[in-house]
Amino acid sequence: MAGERGPQYMHRIQQYIEGPIDRMASAMLLFDAEGRPVRGFTGRRLRVSDTRFGPFGETTAARAEWIPELYTGARDMLARIGWQGFAEVECKQGDDGRWTVMEINPRTSGWICLAEADGAGFLQAYHRLCTGDLVLEEACLQRSRTAYRRLIATCYHEPDWAACTSPHRGRWRSLGRTLGAIRAARSRPMQFGAWDGRDLRASLALARSSIRRAWRASRIRRKQGL
Repeated sequence: MAGERGPQYMHRIQQYIEGPIDRMASAMLLFDAEGRPVRGFTGRRLRVSDTRFGPFGETTAARAEWIPELYTGARDMLARIGWQGFAEVECKQGDDGRWTVMEINPRTSGWICLAEADGAGFLQAYHRLCTGDLVLEEACLQRSRTAYRRLIATCYHEPDWAACTSPHRGRWRSLGRTLGAIRAARSRPMQFGAWDGRDLRASLALARSSIRRAWRASRIRRKQGL
């Protein structure tokens, strides 16, 4: 919303669901133009980036895991409103075993590479829907065998909490942790998505950017006598 004094934002408050990170999972779905489910996939988070508010950042490690009740609930919810196209339903499981929806992303998920590597078949189905007058049957083709590990988030935005200039942690200490994570990740057995060429270039680019930002911040602090 915009007002006379500039942009105004509507705040959203959600219930906090206790529990470890691996209780967080996502259902990815593809619906056709008639609102029929075509493809589905579920995966579980294993590790996320830290923020100043807690472990609420982007997913850095996940695994393909078939969670039937999560898929069924997400599918039925979207089908009721006549959903078309891709969607990602992010959820967390409470102590009582019930899944709570955290958010719905009306697009392909950043996990699409994990889903495709595990055999979900989203992109082929989408291509067939776009190029032919076809009616595809609902199918969940994942094998639940694929793991995904990513050093840092390098997708459509730079996570400020991963940079050494974040105010909630020491600049140079954070940079040291980032470089240490790079060395550790390169010494481990490779998993899908970890240290492919694009991820490596993006990760190193963010590390270089963090060094420059830390250096500039240090110079400014010295000039200000801080």
